[in-house]
Amino acid sequence: MEVIFINPAQIARSITEFFSYFWRRRGSLRSLVAFLIFLNIVLAVLVWPVYVVLLNAKVITELDALVQFILAVLSAFALCNLLLMGIWFVWRLLPSVPPFRIGVFFAPYAEPECEDIIHSLYKEFQGNLAARNLSKLVTQSLIPYNYEIKSHEEAHRFLMDTGGRLLIYGQVQRGKIKGEAIEGFKNISFTVRHRGLNREEILPVAKTLAGALALRSFAFSDANSFLEKTLVIQNITEVACFFLAVALTLDGKVSDAIPILEELLATVKRGIGGQA
Repeated sequence: MEVIFINPAQIARSITEFFSYFWRRRGSLRSLVAFLIFLNIVLAVLVWPVYVVLLNAKVITELDALVQFILAVLSAFALCNLLLMGIWFVWRLLPSVPPFRIGVFFAPYAEPECEDIIHSLYKEFQGNLAARNLSKLVTQSLIPYNYEIKSHEEAHRFLMDTGGRLLIYGQVQRGKIKGEAIEGFKNISFTVRHRGLNREEILPVAKTLAGALALRSFAFSDANSFLEKTLVIQNITEVACFFLAVALTLDGKVSDAIPILEELLATVKRGIGGQA
């Protein structure tokens, strides 16, 4: 007879991967169904020991008491399911920007097997903003899964709807280039909201913003993942800060732009000092 050994660590890892997958896509209908199924399984498992305890305590001795118990269980199931659905609807809402804060939205898209890269980059991006002492001025959000931005028009409309100032989006992937494993942005775009430009302003502003992207890398290799990923995050943060500073200056909000420009200048000085 074949003996089957169950590895608790493997089971725990599978459960973690299951929840990680659906948590990343928690705004999707598929995730709602998965969470509802899991919730009801947990509730069903909990009902039996509660019933046994009440039975042994002789709380349930008659048919009326059993009916009341069943009705209570059904009510609890209904309440928990409704609560979960309410939370799911909140997850799908457009993020909002608090008053007197600058809203930055992180909105890359990827195939399901690469979504972990998005969340990893976002956490690093959050940390980089905090390290630059900008977290009190700038608020950042990872937009819900159900909002997929793939064009400048969609990004601009999203910013107008939310009151955000900057949206970072593009395709994230994992693959090989010249035999080397690479992951990160296949393409990246920064859409910033500012006042309408006069005809003579359009070209200089476009050249200024495009110059911030020149010669920057937004993907990293597995071989040097720590160093290159740090550089990618720095590049994303510095470009985002520059776009914000330009937009705020165009809108006449120079006092908000100054702390961002000062941080960028400090970064340049640190870079020069490191090379000296």
